[in-house]
Amino acid sequence: MSALSFSLSPEATAKLYECLICLAKFGDSVAFEARKDKLMITSLNLARTAYASFSFDAEVFFIHYDLNSSRLPKGGDRFTCQLYNRALQSVFKGRVGDGRGRDGAINRCDVTIQDQVDRTACRLIVKMLCRHGMTKTYRLTYEPAEVMHALFDKASASQGWRISSRVMREYIEYFGAKTEQLNIEAQADKVVFTSFTEKIQDGNQVLKQPLETVIALHTEDFEDFRMQEDMHIIISVKDFKAIVTHAETLHTPL
Repeated sequence: MSALSFSLSPEATAKLYECLICLAKFGDSVAFEARKDKLMITSLNLARTAYASFSFDAEVFFIHYDLNSSRLPKGGDRFTCQLYNRALQSVFKGRVGDGRGRDGAINRCDVTIQDQVDRTACRLIVKMLCRHGMTKTYRLTYEPAEVMHALFDKASASQGWRISSRVMREYIEYFGAKTEQLNIEAQADKVVFTSFTEKIQDGNQVLKQPLETVIALHTEDFEDFRMQEDMHIIISVKDFKAIVTHAETLHTPL
């Protein structure tokens, strides 16, 4: 018996695949958390310093969405599991283009999560309903998991900024491929982005590859800007690039 089942249109399937690509930048595994009104897919890195999540509305994003309440733990209101992102990506890869002239183009994607206690392996089953009546079926193994979320109250955040993801994508191309950290500093009429590395040689307090890139953006380049002067925020360059790239894919501001 299935704990969760849902169906996706070709467009929604493509969006889901793009989200998986983004989440792969944060961790090797993704966690599913299904509730009656939405499905959340999240990823947390091993150091637990970076977290990313996507929420899909049950009534808007899916053609069909059903969470079997009889399969939930007693008193629970959600179903959770975890599986390798790379395995899940391989199912969707090559099936999310416009499909013109391709026999592999899909008409619908059906996903079922089974949790039968009488079987040794829990299965996530993906069926790609293609043109000409062809159906391709994939079976992946998942494991139960307790999903962790980053706690953040957006309403209480008094500072922040918003900028075009396309504009920011152009600037992050200047960050060195081997830089690890990104320092964001608010100044009088500009924001300074400094990417750098802290790698040192074994036994020597000398940078192995001293790299630093500094980019300054005027506050007028932002759609909205509310940051205290001289405030510093340091995050991972890799994580920041992943977020910017996905925001541009969705054609949404950052």
